[in-house]
Amino acid sequence: MLKEDRKSDFKLDILGRTYTVKTLKREEHEDILKNSCGQTDWEDATIYLENFVDETHEDDENGMLTQNLGKALNDTFRHEIVHAFFYESGLCNEVDFTQNEALVDWIALQFPKMMKVMMQGKAFDDKEVKDAFAAYESVNRQA
Repeated sequence: MLKEDRKSDFKLDILGRTYTVKTLKREEHEDILKNSCGQTDWEDATIYLENFVDETHEDDENGMLTQNLGKALNDTFRHEIVHAFFYESGLCNEVDFTQNEALVDWIALQFPKMMKVMMQGKAFDDKEVKDAFAAYESVNRQA
């Protein structure tokens, strides 16, 4: 299932700019989603994600397909966030790698592992860790 806090629009601060995150049904928004599960519109500061997780899947034994779709949605969401960070950093039109989908995917998919290793290696100062956990706790209290 799609996380309850992602069923309606919500806001994210990406390097000081507020992005709206919208979850859409493909059949109603093919023009926005095009041939992907997510899109980032930098002009409107909006991240669009396909809501394919709430659909009923007849071949879903023991909820495994739904879990895999939930992971795919998270991966897509991180992918679109990476694009937004590149744009807000001023890199989008400056260097080719920001539009390299393989690189953006790699960052999005490896980020949780990188974060774990960085935390294990104490590569963050105390304030960075406290800010990150405070943001995480704030989101969980709202849900």
